[in-house]
Formats: sequence, C-alpha cells, structure tokens
Amino acid sequence: MAKKVTTLFIRDDAINLLVVEGKQIKKWASLPLEPGLVSQGLILDEAKVADEVTKLFKLAKIGARRVIAGLSGLNSLYRLISLPELPEAILPEAVKQEARRVIPVPLEEVYLSYQRLPSAPGETRIFLAAFPRNVAEALIRMLRRAGIEPYIMDLAPLALCRTVDKPRAIIVNSRLDHLDVMVMEDRLPQLIRCLFLPGEVGPLAERLPAITEEIDRTVAFYNSSHKEKPLDSAVPMFVCGDPAKAPESWQSLTGELKCPVSILPSPMESHEGFDANEFMVNLGLALKELLPERKDSNFSLVNFNALPAVYLPKRMRLSSLLVPAVLIIGFVLLVYIGFLVRSTTARNNVL
Repeated sequence: MAKKVTTLFIRDDAINLLVVEGKQIKKWASLPLEPGLVSQGLILDEAKVADEVTKLFKLAKIGARRVIAGLSGLNSLYRLISLPELPEAILPEAVKQEARRVIPVPLEEVYLSYQRLPSAPGETRIFLAAFPRNVAEALIRMLRRAGIEPYIMDLAPLALCRTVDKPRAIIVNSRLDHLDVMVMEDRLPQLIRCLFLPGEVGPLAERLPAITEEIDRTVAFYNSSHKEKPLDSAVPMFVCGDPAKAPESWQSLTGELKCPVSILPSPMESHEGFDANEFMVNLGLALKELLPERKDSNFSLVNFNALPAVYLPKRMRLSSLLVPAVLIIGFVLLVYIGFLVRSTTARNNVL
C-alpha cells in the first residue's frame, strides 16, 4: 500500500495544505491570511493562525493530525563543512563546535540540524543548517494549539531543492517581497540566499530589476569560490512563485548568464485544477518521505529532520516495556505458587 503523507506550509500570506499518497496528489487546500498574522516567517498571532489552520483542515475534510511542516527559511544559514573522520558518538559535539566557528550568531538563538554526506576516506562532510529558535517554536506551539503534531520539519529552500531532478541547477523563488536563490551542484545545495527585496511590495515588473541584480550577485559570488567549475550558460534555471506566472520576464532574470529558464516542474502526478506552482514547497516536503527509489535519480542528497530534538516524538524504551511485563509474570507466578502451596497443605491435612 502506498504511503500517505500530509504537509503544511505557512507563508506570510497563506496556509497551504497538501495530501500525497505514493506519487499521487490526493487533496490540496489553501487559505489566505490577513496581513500581520505572520511576518518574515514568524507567526505573530498564534491563536488566530491556529484557528485558521483548524478551519482549513475542516474545509479540506482532512482528518490526519500528524504533518510534515515547513519553515520559511528566512534568517537561516546553511554551510557545507568538512571535519576529520569521526566516530558517530562524538560527531554531534564536533559539529556543534564547528558551528560556533562558522555560524555568525550565538548558538543559543538558533537550532542546528545537520546531515552526514558521502565523504572521502579520512574526511567527514556535513551539511549544516541553523535557523531561528523563535520561528520554529512559534510554529510548533501554534500547531499543537490547533491539535496538529509535526513529526518532521524542513526549511522551505531545502524543500524546493528537493523537487529538482537535476544534479546542477539554479532555483529562483520569489513571492511578494521575499526572494530565494539556490545553487545546486552535485545534488547538493551549495549556496542558498534568502532575503527581502527593498521597498514596497509591488507588481513583478517593478521588482524584476532587484531580483535580477540579486541573481547576478549570487552567480558572481558562487563563481568566485568555484573557479574550477563556474556556473555558465549551460546550467538550467528553474523559477517558481511570482516569476512562474510571467514567462516574458524569464530571460531578463538570467542577467549576464543567459542560461535556459523554465518553470519548476512538479515531481508528482497531479489532477486537473491543481496549481503546482502554489504548492511547490509542500511537494518538496512530501518528498522527504516519498522520494523515488530510482538509481538514476538526481534529487537533492540533503534530507534531514529539522524538528528540534526536544520536540521529537518520544520513543518507547525496551526497558519500559520489559519492566511491566516482568512484574506481571512475577505476580502470576506468585499466585500460582501460592495456589500450589495451598493445595499441597490441604492434601497433607487430609492425609
């Protein structure tokens, strides 16, 4: 039986809900949010947003209470780090110490999540993400208030990277005043930039120069540190969000790179009427559990659970199962022995 997952992603302006079973999209629903409830990915009014989430689940007639939840990824940092070859037991502490060196914010203000990557002998390569504690905690509190339990969490830029079946690509996502630019190389997000565009939110045509400038800046920065294999006109660029609705703007987005541009394709089979562009982050979240098992696939290698350890479902320890079982067995044995003693005493009395 195909596995079914429910994903939830809350943007500043909308809540998106998606149910996927196997490779089939089963249900989807979206609900706009009033301005001011969520800002820069941070839920400001947890009670109101929880009510809206509850309403969306009822409207969509979705009974699932466990979800894969997405964070905006704003004000988050991503690093590829290299450590000596280390045993698994001391890896968490080694990653934490290296994070203190490469993350330019106090670790007390962020949560860290990481994944060990395929590495050469003698080396341990790590993909590291640091994201604001207050944003993650506000999301989890709000979901629990709505009776929803997040069992997996991910960052939106990483979810978008997971939807591309290419080892090398540039992904551009822009909505309102928010812009994500990701560079994929060897199936890894080598560079991720999440930022706000200056000025008031206006039509895409007004934001286009700023978007193009940031893409050029991202490409230039990447090429300056990857001179052995720079981005060139052969690398594909995929767009989603507002740019996906304006194909006439695509070539201007490439700036000096002049590479081919296309809409970010859906990795799932969808029904008529489903707008994949609006649910692309949800699709990437679903792929955390439903990635195709093809050996020739080129989807992102990065796939870790960003849900902080303190919120992970508690695993039942074997000892907690064995102790009650031993007590029950011991009680039954005592009763049985008592019965035997009583029966033997009765027979002795008769004799």
